[in-house]
Amino acid sequence: MNESNNSSNGNEAENAYKRALEHHKNGRLEDAVREYALTVRLSPYSPEVYNNFGVALRALGRAHGAIACYRRSLGIRPRAASVLTNLGNAFRDLGMIKRSIAAHERALKIPPISANAHFNAALAFRDGGQVELALEHFQKALALDPVNPEIKMEMGISLLRAGEWQEGFQLLEARLKIPRLANKRSDIELWKKQPLNGKTLLITHEGSPGTLVMMARFARNLKLMGAKIIMEAPEKVLPLLRLSPDIDEVINIGTNINNIDYQVGLLSVPERLGITINNIPGETPYLRPSISPSHELEINPAIKLAVGIAWSDNALGRTKEKSGGCKLEDLMEIVALPGLQAFSLVSGDARKEITQIGVENIISDGIGDNNDLAEIAGIIEQLDLIITLDGVVAHVAGALGKPTWLLLPPGADWCWLLERDDTPWYPNIRIFRKTPEENWGDLGARVRKNLHDVLQ
Repeated sequence: MNESNNSSNGNEAENAYKRALEHHKNGRLEDAVREYALTVRLSPYSPEVYNNFGVALRALGRAHGAIACYRRSLGIRPRAASVLTNLGNAFRDLGMIKRSIAAHERALKIPPISANAHFNAALAFRDGGQVELALEHFQKALALDPVNPEIKMEMGISLLRAGEWQEGFQLLEARLKIPRLANKRSDIELWKKQPLNGKTLLITHEGSPGTLVMMARFARNLKLMGAKIIMEAPEKVLPLLRLSPDIDEVINIGTNINNIDYQVGLLSVPERLGITINNIPGETPYLRPSISPSHELEINPAIKLAVGIAWSDNALGRTKEKSGGCKLEDLMEIVALPGLQAFSLVSGDARKEITQIGVENIISDGIGDNNDLAEIAGIIEQLDLIITLDGVVAHVAGALGKPTWLLLPPGADWCWLLERDDTPWYPNIRIFRKTPEENWGDLGARVRKNLHDVLQ
């Protein structure tokens, strides 16, 4: 009877696994997860099932569940390089970079070593601030897979972070061969440095809102070349871009538009203009908001410094892990300084931290649930100093020429380069970098000391 039950369970598990793979292949991830779960209940000792189960969970954004599946798979078959790579990727999703690197290093000790293993290890090393090691592994990945556009693109981003902008922007062009990133309109010719005098140029949307704000400065360069500039952007960014005197028109993503001579992806503009660290146009402000009474801050005239603080960018699509895992409590030493009036510049769930830790009396809600970047710019303009993590607030404050202190984890975005406490993008930004050994509270204490000196 036991043999019959085992045989029945085995057949049912096999059928469930086939259904799971079919759902997974066709993008029905929730259905795939349900069938994978049934499979492992019926047959709990298959490393392949656990690995595929983890892949589906990670694709759904459930990295913790994926890690549990990968660990179960490795418990059955420890020397599975591909599963170790998957485990490293899931740790990286959660910002657990040391664990990610450790998993990838284990994978790289198991031959044969694939281009994918080198590629994913490179991403983890880069996130950990080890750009030289990342570049070494990108090179090894390219040697094994020399035409892979993903590898070229990510290597280009790493070169940009290292300050090698000419080669970096050239390699970044490989993204245009990746279908999900090739954001172009089939009926409009690409701009490849043709003369622009009297021409209309459409800059198509790419990247985050912060990147869009940062790149908006190049409209001035293109305008001086004689072009009429139309810029494509998400709806919440449109009002802010309308504040630029160099952008003739802004349109929502995908809007039909006629009489365009050329198009260019936003991230291709620096390459077309030959931008390097030494010639980047860093003049600020290049955006000028108007402050309306609807969002005037109540700033006490007796205080010495009105400071806006952004410890999260989650309202614009970043999780705590992706934005570095910083919490308001990590920066409380800053907020609590006498002589300072603090205003929150976060929205969404991050706002709840103000009441959760009971500091409504010393930090005011500056923007509420406002995601209109033009209005947020107007709020920033009223403040004396901005203290922020990497995100759209940093770029808006930078574009306005507002004094800004930027708090960065290791492996920060490429535009902030390495080891510098300044940036060629915004002369008004001062960078405070968290070392791998520090937590956010340690960095907050360093910032507090500097702010205390300013207040004195």
